[in-house]
Amino acid sequence: MYHIIQIGPISLPMKTLVLIGSAFLALCWIYLLQIRHTSVKKWTIPIEWGYAVLWVIIIWKLSYVLIHPLETIQYPLRIMYFDGGIFGLVFGIAVGVYSFHKSTSKVISLFTPRLQMGISGLLFWFGTYSMLYTLVFTVHHINILIGVYFITLALTYWYKLSLKNIHHTLRLIQWGSAGWITSQLIFEEQEPSQDIWFVFIVWLFIFFIDMKLSRKRK
Repeated sequence: MYHIIQIGPISLPMKTLVLIGSAFLALCWIYLLQIRHTSVKKWTIPIEWGYAVLWVIIIWKLSYVLIHPLETIQYPLRIMYFDGGIFGLVFGIAVGVYSFHKSTSKVISLFTPRLQMGISGLLFWFGTYSMLYTLVFTVHHINILIGVYFITLALTYWYKLSLKNIHHTLRLIQWGSAGWITSQLIFEEQEPSQDIWFVFIVWLFIFFIDMKLSRKRK
């Protein structure tokens, strides 16, 4: 059964609407976090965060053309259903982070607070998406708990006295990565995918950085 909303001649998949709706909630959360920790009232940071996410998705999708040029020429619509894999994702993230840094540097000079607001937005987005997806499609109800888990991680930034210390974000990336890997392993019937291994490598990398910084503080 396909979940599609028909608006005149336009057919919109419910999954896309859930993705957009949860992204909008994440934008609002970033704005609330911004006015909580800074004196900036403009929507520049949330909007640029949204643009950065779009850059990641677009490059991730378009990188399929570079990896499979002949198949794309023969079947152009494949780009809607396939992506560039880990290579495209990493490249997209690099461009997205650079775009976010460049476009928000004049709003808040320090990069650490901007980075932490962006990470909090991603956690909030993933959490709300998991919850809304479960409510709409009635899949594994444990996804609601997964959503609550990621939203809780995002909300911890609200109670921080300052966003200038990167230590909190390093810990949350570890907790977030571990939570995502665990949720994937619960529902994966086959062997762990490349995505899981990629996130595990990220977790390992962040863990060693956090450990080194913790030793320096001592």
